[in-house]
Amino acid sequence: MDQTKLIQALLSILMVHSPLIVIYLLGIGFALGTWDRHRLASALTLIGSGVLLLHVITLGTITAVLPSILHDRGWSNADIADIFPTINMLRSMISSIGVGFLLVAIFARRPTQFAEG
Repeated sequence: MDQTKLIQALLSILMVHSPLIVIYLLGIGFALGTWDRHRLASALTLIGSGVLLLHVITLGTITAVLPSILHDRGWSNADIADIFPTINMLRSMISSIGVGFLLVAIFARRPTQFAEG
């Protein structure tokens, strides 16, 4: 695969997933912005958003580029199609890890402002 196709695939992935990328970058920004007040929740949000951001960019690019690379190496279309369930399972697992960190961040222990009672 030549450089031009790789760059086109990367730009295509960035355009298609730009709404998610913006949200994940906002999550990272909010985590850094609230670090002093909510350290644990911010750290968990930073990790979760970072995992999801890397997931979208790396696995999106792999999914876009891999079929061309494998085809150039002589793989049949059926053989290429056979690896996509594994890739999709990997994508699902990584997404679950990122979302899991965000869920834990939502319920992370924070200092209380009001006394109970």
